[in-house]
Amino acid sequence: MARPPVGNVPQAQSRTALFAYIAGKLAGVPVAGLAAFYTNELRVNIGREGAEHAAAARRHAVPGKRRRGPTPATTEPPPRPEDAALREWLLVEEHKLDLFTALVRVRGIDGETPGDLLKRVQEIRGVRQVFELSEHWEIVTVVVYEGRLDRERLKTELQELAIVQSFEDIGTETHQPALATWKYLARRAAAAEGFAGDPT
Repeated sequence: MARPPVGNVPQAQSRTALFAYIAGKLAGVPVAGLAAFYTNELRVNIGREGAEHAAAARRHAVPGKRRRGPTPATTEPPPRPEDAALREWLLVEEHKLDLFTALVRVRGIDGETPGDLLKRVQEIRGVRQVFELSEHWEIVTVVVYEGRLDRERLKTELQELAIVQSFEDIGTETHQPALATWKYLARRAAAAEGFAGDPT
């Protein structure tokens, strides 16, 4: 008897497969253990290849570098860098390298467009991450610095561009909750797309 099909969308095009792939990466699961992780830990009916195909279609393609994993099921070109959802970046815990981080809020000066300020903030050496808030003309950024002099240099460069509303040193930072969040998102997607596995 033929096995009944699983899911109401192809695995390679499903959010379930993409989110399962992300959860597996965050958990540090080796390739050989991914199928068991998806089945036993996430409780979703997704295969390793389905997850790889879903990720390959959304991964940032570096010019001249062969993309890892299987070729995407679609014949569409890889996403443009600004549209790619996944990047192969390192997650660095700066404090373990004797570096410091701060959370900085800046507001634009009258007459400058938000896009101009965003672009100029991103060009400052030491800026690690930038958030443009939708409600107000305000940018929140995480900066990395080596010591007091480097901190002052960063603060001065930001003050030359915008109104610095706050510059607060970060005591602790963790990305640990991300794993639980992506597991949750994978399970929700599985329920919606017909890939939910055994709930026990």
